[in-house]
Amino acid sequence: MIFNTADTQYQAYPVDGTIPFHDSRYLLYYARDYPMGKPGKSLPETKIDGPASELGLDTLLLQKQEVIDAKIQMILSEIDQRRLMKDSNLYRINLDQCSFRNLTFAVGEHLWDRRRLELERRIIDLEEEKRAEETNYFKDLLFLRKELRESLIERMEEEQKTSVLMSTVDESI
Repeated sequence: MIFNTADTQYQAYPVDGTIPFHDSRYLLYYARDYPMGKPGKSLPETKIDGPASELGLDTLLLQKQEVIDAKIQMILSEIDQRRLMKDSNLYRINLDQCSFRNLTFAVGEHLWDRRRLELERRIIDLEEEKRAEETNYFKDLLFLRKELRESLIERMEEEQKTSVLMSTVDESI
């Protein structure tokens, strides 16, 4: 952040007038991490082969797995959207803090009147808002991760049921 200061004690750039190098990490969004790969790709699919395909059992099991996979993808998408919302909110709060800090610098350090105290109080309120946003993000993720765990467990159970049903069909032949 670069503050506009009225005092010579605080300087945004070095005295020689050159602008310092900006690290590209701060100018780009962070790479999205998807635990299951990119969002356009589907979850690993299991194909069911064997005599059960003639009976229609494989289509029933495959449809159930597709529903579970779609549910998992939606939860992952919601988690990512919530993270983006948190990042956006924190960025806007930081901009507001920077604006208030610039106003306090414009008032000057020698003067501590009601206006400056109000600006400092607003900066502290914005810090509280940042903490509240982080807390809400954590609570939202707890709920979404719980749903994700349940969906992944459901998917594993369906895979086990499929393997048991396919092995019993194979043994009966």
